[in-house]
Amino acid sequence: MLMEKHRKNFAIFAIGLFAIGSQTLLFREFLGAFESNDIAVAIFFGAWFLWIAIASSFVLLFKESSAKLAMRTPLLMLAYVPAFILQYYLILHIRKFSGVESYELFPLVKMTAWSLIVNAPVSFVTGALFPLACRWLKESSDVPVAKTFIFESLGSFIGGAGTTVLLYFSCPSMLVSSIICCLIIAAFSLFCSRKTQIALAGILILALVFRIDGHFSSLLRLEKWNKLMPGEKYLGTFSTPQAEYLYGSYKDAFTVVREGGVCESMPDSESAWKIISIHLSQRPIASKILVVGSGLNICRELLRIPQIKEVAWAHYDNEYSARVNSYAPEKLRIKDKRFQPVPGDIRNFLHQKIAYYDIAIINLPEASSSVLNRYFTTQFYEFLRDSLVTGGVAGIRISSGENVIGPELAFIGASVKTTLGGVFKNEVLVPGDSAWFIVSDEDVISNSPDILERNFSRNRAAARIFPPQALRSLYLPDRESWALSKYEEVGPGSVAMINDDSKPLGFLFSLFLSSRQSGADITSICMKVLRLGILFVLVPLLVFVFLTLISAFSERSNGAGDAGPWRIVFCAGFVSIGTIIILMYLFQTSLGSLYLNAGLLSALFMFGLAAGGIIAAHPTVEKKASAGILLLSSLMAHVLLLFLISYQSPDFWNFAWFVVAFLLSGICCGTYFPIAARIFRESGRGEIEAGGGIETSDHVGACAGALVCGIFLVPLYGTEGALMFFMMLLALNIPLSCTRIFLGSTGHESSASALILRHGAYILFGAGACFALWGKIIFNMNIAFYIMIAAAALFVFLAFRKGRTSRFIMLAAALAVAISSAVEFYSAVKRRETESSKPRPLQILEQASKPAAEKKTKDEVSSETENIPTGVPRDVNMDKLNSKIKSGRLSSKEAEFYDKLDGQ
Repeated sequence: MLMEKHRKNFAIFAIGLFAIGSQTLLFREFLGAFESNDIAVAIFFGAWFLWIAIASSFVLLFKESSAKLAMRTPLLMLAYVPAFILQYYLILHIRKFSGVESYELFPLVKMTAWSLIVNAPVSFVTGALFPLACRWLKESSDVPVAKTFIFESLGSFIGGAGTTVLLYFSCPSMLVSSIICCLIIAAFSLFCSRKTQIALAGILILALVFRIDGHFSSLLRLEKWNKLMPGEKYLGTFSTPQAEYLYGSYKDAFTVVREGGVCESMPDSESAWKIISIHLSQRPIASKILVVGSGLNICRELLRIPQIKEVAWAHYDNEYSARVNSYAPEKLRIKDKRFQPVPGDIRNFLHQKIAYYDIAIINLPEASSSVLNRYFTTQFYEFLRDSLVTGGVAGIRISSGENVIGPELAFIGASVKTTLGGVFKNEVLVPGDSAWFIVSDEDVISNSPDILERNFSRNRAAARIFPPQALRSLYLPDRESWALSKYEEVGPGSVAMINDDSKPLGFLFSLFLSSRQSGADITSICMKVLRLGILFVLVPLLVFVFLTLISAFSERSNGAGDAGPWRIVFCAGFVSIGTIIILMYLFQTSLGSLYLNAGLLSALFMFGLAAGGIIAAHPTVEKKASAGILLLSSLMAHVLLLFLISYQSPDFWNFAWFVVAFLLSGICCGTYFPIAARIFRESGRGEIEAGGGIETSDHVGACAGALVCGIFLVPLYGTEGALMFFMMLLALNIPLSCTRIFLGSTGHESSASALILRHGAYILFGAGACFALWGKIIFNMNIAFYIMIAAAALFVFLAFRKGRTSRFIMLAAALAVAISSAVEFYSAVKRRETESSKPRPLQILEQASKPAAEKKTKDEVSSETENIPTGVPRDVNMDKLNSKIKSGRLSSKEAEFYDKLDGQ
């Protein structure tokens, strides 16, 4: 009996280990498919938890069949292996299946839909196994739900930590995958006959001897390369803690690929010298230069100038700049001693280089992730300013447009301008598809082509390589004025436009671009939400209180049972995963990418879950405190922890404090599950019903928390605003739980189906009511609002009624509210989009300087159009406009306008 108990405990442990280990590996591939987009991180976790909740609901709904399946839990564990293989394959080919090219931004709607599809296999198996394992452990434990939770959490900790350690020591992902698959098979073999165990061991040994994982790794890397560079020569790969890089030859150029995109291509002297000339013309006497971002080309060309004494190169992947040069071909490799790759974090490096550099070139992609956003915040610009000598200049690249600047690009331009304006005293804009803000704390910069041409000519070595007169095609004052006017329309100067470590506007920019790719323009709506402030987030809190009070009083009246544990576990899942997303953002802001550390962070949280569960389920604690007192204590401790996290500035965080934060977050969350299980046990509920209910509520809450936090709260209100919302949500549960304690409970629903109907009605009504109220506030929507009022009255009446018929009508009323509010809200969004996205091309095309244009003959104008003379904008180029449509920089309506214009 004792041996049977240990075998079962190890099996539960293996389930948790495989769940988090596989999640870590799949998450890395998912990040690569979506280019580390922060919105994709939230959607990944939301989809993952949603499928777990769906699977738990199925187990809860079909209790009789589930009771039989519970006895076959060891066999069901094997489903993990094909599920993992299937999910890995789906993620690897997600762009192929969705029809989104590797160079395109993933539309938000497609991203959400395909994330739901590709995340189904492993998470569905995980969701089904937990409640089944609770029933399976019943024979060997008095508290099967709490024990299953604790052992699964311990396994998750080992799985996440072990996977991270193996990856840290450059162990291939495919080998790590093989190891965790072997462990789950080994756990299954404990319940098999001797012959089966020997057969399984033989298969595993053969797989290791022939290194099947190595062959698969090579094939996968080659396939990734061929997706971007079909037919081109693949040379090899190298990894850093932040990413895996593939390198090879593309049209005789050394090319490095990361996360589905090219991050380095050399030689490319023309592009490099355009960037160099923009900066050297502002400070031609520069001798020490810092380059941040994609810059190996720039560094090579800078070192051709004799007066340059030092070129430091930093990358948003701390180890990339130190390693990539060694993989470049011999003739392209930089061997000059003046070249200095920056070791470690750029902020720590700049802190040691006070008043040191003459020029800083920040050549980075858009701030679409936390890793990149940290280079566009006030805090980074302050480090940058302090590292410049008196009269030093810095250039920050942003994406823009030559003839059209859509609302998304205008937003990021206005944000960078406003943020820079709070740090530097002077600024100049160099317009173009890739625009540059040139800034300095001294009055030494200019936008005059004449002055800049003379400045650049003073540097004779540079002038021999790049003609100074070419600067006239780069510095275009009229275009600069037009671009700045577009940024002014967004509203720079507002506090809401300042990009800060605690309020990352990169999240919001990523959301804008993804939604635009889906055909929806939400920029103006989000700006209105920002102006509403706290009123917008109060709506869901008020709806939550309303529904909770109805639940508390109606269930006491009709004997429907105690829904308090469901609500608490839902809120715990909602707040906990939201807190984890915030901590992950802060981690990336302070320490870099999640590519390596995602598993470790999840492991720390899961270890905290296990510790919290052990504390709350300890016999001494259960003996001395009632479930209600434990619940109130947990809620207050959780609120206090959130306050302490929100109180710290971004500079406070280091690795040790992140370890503490993830552990404590896990402990606070972990206490709720044994408390809920205890309440269910004391009310006489079965193991499958209790385990399935807890698993479902937890992961529905986690799904909602991941989506709401990652897509809504952090982009619009920042980390501090999101944590404040979480504190208010948990604080509201304190008096509501007291109400539940005083009212008591009388029983439970007669069937699992009635229980699911009731909870589904509450969830749908809550979501619909929120959208109806938001629509009333933002768009003055009336139809959905009045439907919601009428349905609320019917909902309250039916909540006090018994029977399945009442539950069906409740669900129907809730569904009516949800559908009507969603339809009217969507219609209002599209109507607003139509009104706000009408293109104004004449304003762009009429920006020509008339006096200058009138002096030129037709032939002169025609010949000089290609060189973009000062004051004369370039004609509309349909090929470039089409490429902007693909990259999300033009709406379909703007595109239609230019199609008509081109046909005239």
